[in-house]
Amino acid sequence: MNLINIIREEVDNLFTNKLYMVFESKYYYSTNKEILFIGTYDECVNVIQNNRHLNLEMLPYSKNKNVEEEFQVDNDILNITKPFDTIKKYVINNKTVYTLFGNVDYYENKEAILAIKGKSNQLTLNKQTYTNFLDELKYRFYAIPELSDSDLLVSIQTSANINDDIMRILQKPYIKDGFKKINPLFKMRDVKLKDRANITNLFVADFNVKENAKICIVDDFITTGTSFKNAFEILPNTVKSVGMCLFKLES
Repeated sequence: MNLINIIREEVDNLFTNKLYMVFESKYYYSTNKEILFIGTYDECVNVIQNNRHLNLEMLPYSKNKNVEEEFQVDNDILNITKPFDTIKKYVINNKTVYTLFGNVDYYENKEAILAIKGKSNQLTLNKQTYTNFLDELKYRFYAIPELSDSDLLVSIQTSANINDDIMRILQKPYIKDGFKKINPLFKMRDVKLKDRANITNLFVADFNVKENAKICIVDDFITTGTSFKNAFEILPNTVKSVGMCLFKLES
């Protein structure tokens, strides 16, 4: 019996009145809260009953039909496969931020993203594909003159292990958590997207800034770019700055 039939049977067994059906449509999700899910029906990996709600756990996948899947899961192991999306760049506070692997949908790839951050309780990284991913990151970084000309890499304070690996693979002078949170308890995810543009005074520069230095600000993922905006704002005008991260998260 294939996975979809198993899920259908589980749904039938749990709720004989057939009130809870499984649909691909996110419109259905937004109007029928009984089913809590992200992604599409085909990516279901199991069904969990929580009171009278069904929570459908999903396999991560890329919705970009022009790109092969960046993330594949095999027996709870996350494989970061190629090819990835193209390099994208955004202008934030008149500065350029490069997302080296383009955009991903956060909700459809949540566990994969958490695994890369070192925060997933469900997925373990495949070490070989992770190494390949970092090698590709290095290749793309050095293919962009505005990044490769940087004198110093400075990361935004984060608990994500990936930032350390990024800076090690790039083999440039770097300062870990050089943009230190003023409030160490602050978490961007606790702020609604529409309110993030108004956030100021997030960081203090916890390093000495040399005049005319070329600084590359490093973060793992961006959503609205608020962290980069705040980091750029506290650098003096004599410093040439640029930003880089892995992906821009779409929702």
